[in-house]
Amino acid sequence: MGTQTQEKLGADVAQMASDLAAALALENDPALQSWLRSQGGARDVEPIHVRLGSPEVWARLDARGVVLVREAPPSGARFDLFGELRCDPALGPRMQASIRRTGAQARADRMLKGVFERTADPSRSRMAELLRWAPLLERAAYRFSARCIAGLHEVRRDLQAQTGSAPPARQGGLQAYWRLALANSHLGLLATTEGARPWLVGMADSFTWLDWTPSLPLVRERSLWFGAVAARNVARFGDAVLEKYLRALALATQPIKVFDATFGLLAIALDDPRVVPALRSALAGQAHAFLRQGGPYGGLQASVVDAALTCLADPEAADRAFLKAVGPLGPALEQGRGLLGRAAVRLDLTAPTGSQGYLGFSGLPRLLRTPLPEFYPTGSDQPSAASLPPLEIAAHLARAFKSGPQDSIELH
Repeated sequence: MGTQTQEKLGADVAQMASDLAAALALENDPALQSWLRSQGGARDVEPIHVRLGSPEVWARLDARGVVLVREAPPSGARFDLFGELRCDPALGPRMQASIRRTGAQARADRMLKGVFERTADPSRSRMAELLRWAPLLERAAYRFSARCIAGLHEVRRDLQAQTGSAPPARQGGLQAYWRLALANSHLGLLATTEGARPWLVGMADSFTWLDWTPSLPLVRERSLWFGAVAARNVARFGDAVLEKYLRALALATQPIKVFDATFGLLAIALDDPRVVPALRSALAGQAHAFLRQGGPYGGLQASVVDAALTCLADPEAADRAFLKAVGPLGPALEQGRGLLGRAAVRLDLTAPTGSQGYLGFSGLPRLLRTPLPEFYPTGSDQPSAASLPPLEIAAHLARAFKSGPQDSIELH
C-alpha cells in the first residue's frame, strides 16, 4: 500500500481517537463538567448540551451521565465546545489537562485498537462501547472505509504481482490485506448506525454512481461476514438510493455487479416493506430485460433477480434455508452468540441454497433484524476471523478476485 494512503488512513484513526478521548474526558471529569456548566449558564442539576462535533453532535450532560444526541433542543443551557476549541487558545490546554487526568486518551486508543487486532475479533462489549459514540465517530469512520477501497485495491495489486512467489514472501501482504478488510467492516458498521441516514444520503447524492454502490466493495469479497455488513450499510441509506440501485442493476454487465445491485435492492425492501410492491414489479421487469438482452450472462443475470423475488415473496422460508445452509453457525445465531468468526468469513455469500437462490439473499431477513451488537461474539470459544491463516486469506482472495483486482467473477 502506498505511503499516502497509509498516512490518510492513519489520520482518520487519529481523528477518531482524539474525538473519542474528548468525549470520555467530558464523561469522567467532574472538574471539566463543572467548568462547562459555568460557561453554559447551567445550574448544578440542570442539563446542559455540549457540542462535540460537526455539524451537530451534542452531548447531553445531566445527573445520569452523558448521552450523545444529534441536535440540541431550541432552548436550555448549552456550550459549543467544538466551536470554542477553534477560537479560544486557552481551551485546548484545559481539554488536554482533563484528558490526562482521566486517562481518556489511553482508553480511547484501547477501544479503537480492538478494531485492528491481528489475532482476536472485537468482543460484543467492546463494539457496544464504540457504537455508543457512533454519532461522534461516524464521519471519520466512513472516510476511513472510503479510503480502504483504494488501500485494499493497492494491496491486491501488490499481491497479484507476487503471484508465484514463495508463501513467506506473500504472508505480510496477505495479513495486511485481511487486517485492513476486517477493520473496514467494523468501522463501516460504526459509520452507518441509526440516525446517520440524512448525511449518508446527502453524500450518495453528491456524485454520479458510475462503477460504485455503497455495498459493492464489501459484496465483492464474497463472504457472509462482509455481506452482512454491506446489508446493514445499504439499509441505512434506505429507499433514498432505490432508484440508483435499480439503475446500477440495469447497467450491470458483470455477474457480481448484478448480484450486488440485486442484493442492495433486496436489503432495502426487507428493511422497509413500503417499497416492496413497486420494487417487486421493477425487479420482474428487469429479469425479463436480461433475458431479452441475452449475451453470455443473460440467463444468469435473470436467475439472480428471480432468486431475490423468491426471497421477497417468503422471507421466512428464506431464513429457514439460510439456517440450514450455514450449519453450526445457525444455532449460534438463533441463540444470540454472534455472527463474526472464522465460519462467517469462510462462507461464500454467492453460494446456492437450493430453491431459495443464494446464501446472501436468504440470509438477509435474519441479518437485517439482528441487533447490531449481536453481530459480535460474547466470548472467545470459536476461532476468530482475525486470525485466519495466510493460506486461507490467499484462497479467499483467489475466490473473490480470480485473475486480478479488476476482473469480473462468475457466480456458481
